[in-house]
Amino acid sequence: MTNADTSHAGTQGIRFGAPLKPGRRDGLGERWSTVLTADGSHVELLELRAEAATAPGFEAALRDQIAQLKSFKDPAFATVRELYRDGEILTIVSALVPGQRLSELTPRDVPKARRPALVARLLQQATPALAALERVAPGVTHGALTTDRILVTPRGGICITDYVFGSALHGLALWPEDLFLQFGLLAPAQEDGQAAFDTRTTVMQLGAVALSLLLERPVSLQDFDHGLDALIDEFVTKASAVSTPSALITPLRTWLEAALQVSAPGYASAADAEKGLTQALAAAGAAATMEIDASQVSIAQPRLVGPAPDEQRAIDRNAVKAAALPHPTADAGDVATLFTTERTPAPIRPPLRAAPQYFAWLAAALAAIAIGEGAVILWLMKNQSAQVQPSLTIESTQPGTTVMVDGRTVGAAPVTLQVTEQTRAIRIVPAEPIATSAAAVVPAPAVPAETNRTAAALEQAAARQRSGGVTFVSPIQLSVLEGDRVLGSTSDGTIVAGAGAHTLDLVNTALGFRMRQIVTIRSGVIARVPITPPMGRISINAQPWAQVLIDDTAIGETPLANVPATLGEHLITFRHPQFGERRERVVVRADAPARVSTTFQR
Repeated sequence: MTNADTSHAGTQGIRFGAPLKPGRRDGLGERWSTVLTADGSHVELLELRAEAATAPGFEAALRDQIAQLKSFKDPAFATVRELYRDGEILTIVSALVPGQRLSELTPRDVPKARRPALVARLLQQATPALAALERVAPGVTHGALTTDRILVTPRGGICITDYVFGSALHGLALWPEDLFLQFGLLAPAQEDGQAAFDTRTTVMQLGAVALSLLLERPVSLQDFDHGLDALIDEFVTKASAVSTPSALITPLRTWLEAALQVSAPGYASAADAEKGLTQALAAAGAAATMEIDASQVSIAQPRLVGPAPDEQRAIDRNAVKAAALPHPTADAGDVATLFTTERTPAPIRPPLRAAPQYFAWLAAALAAIAIGEGAVILWLMKNQSAQVQPSLTIESTQPGTTVMVDGRTVGAAPVTLQVTEQTRAIRIVPAEPIATSAAAVVPAPAVPAETNRTAAALEQAAARQRSGGVTFVSPIQLSVLEGDRVLGSTSDGTIVAGAGAHTLDLVNTALGFRMRQIVTIRSGVIARVPITPPMGRISINAQPWAQVLIDDTAIGETPLANVPATLGEHLITFRHPQFGERRERVVVRADAPARVSTTFQR
């Protein structure tokens, strides 16, 4: 996507009348916005991920779905105009819709007390729209619904995007775990273990969207598989605490339980979900409370997803600037987050991590290190918006003090550092203490009188940097990363971090497992977070046949397909009444099914 006025292969001479402006990147691919030369309309281009664009049958299924929905026009959907291929790049062209994505709504936009009413109103609009989509033809459904794909328009309505992917995604034959890790999409499993893409799936995805809005946090794959009833209970508890009328809590709970298949019978289609919502609201006498306009949710002046019309008209349409524009920095893992709590990233402020606690520190070393760290914090706070790259000298009264920057040793104090926007952490590690008498007291160095005001500021800065921790409880060992930095592993015990919200990746590459967890660290508190890895699958066969035991538990006779098993190594025992017993060891991974077989010699 580099030319502002270029025809593309596989199209009817499509041309762009403005440079391509980068937009969001998500699990489906990378988004751009521009103007079509033919009619001047604003469009969004979605360059599909190579894994999907090159998958056998994916493009054909996508073209069939677009053709099937060509005559479908509904104001609640951003119209898909066409699909074209340019070499190895497969791109969808859709109408560009002004509005604010549900994933971008923050607690400032919608306070807790208003969220149930907002969610009820959104469901009142989304369920009939999705039902209309499903009436086009049997088997048609959205199947890729997240908070990123529902927008609130300037007039308080909704618009749903990316509604043509259901059958194409189904053709990839992914397990729910793979679908979530690769595309950020939630879906239940079919009987064969693959992700389902039917009308029930779309309703469950809409239920997950509603829950993420109500709880102001993402619904994870583990929640989707094992904890939806607990999340619904949590919503009821929190809504009651902020004095939400029961006329809203009760019908929303009833609807969520049926939409998420927590209670039987669950909704089988969007039409069922629409009918169930209407009945639940009417029974609670809440139908009249649902009128909400844009101003009530602080989006009276929403951002345009892509370039604003005035900005687009001002662009030199003969200039080709797209190649010089940076791509969005978010990676595909970001779509795993179904609800984002911050609309724009905070200014980059290199945080300081507290040095490890050593019980034998001398009083003088403690004072010097505290002052040194506080000075660094205060200096960085004052200079966080500067465009220059200043140097910083760190000194210590204790010989042998080591200075580390972003996990790398840069020398012993005193040392001069070059601080840039990429600097993330500066750590001061004291030398091993010299043995002294328990009664020995070394006086702290005097602080000049002119630094009294600075000392007060340092104390406040240091208070903000106090740490807490989190202990992940997992049946498998996981490395804990924040960005590119390894913080430790679950086998190390507590992970210590600065107070505040942290986005952590939990990874076991040997078992093909990776998940993203957002945790809030509180000063002086060790949080305990249980991790439930997904089940893996094993396919087992034997010639001529055999009874099978997994870790000494009988599971049946071969052939056996997609047998659920925990991640890790398992002992498979094959028994045949004539040929005896054989044993095999197999490692079950999260990202691919395990297969094991044996042949008995006659």
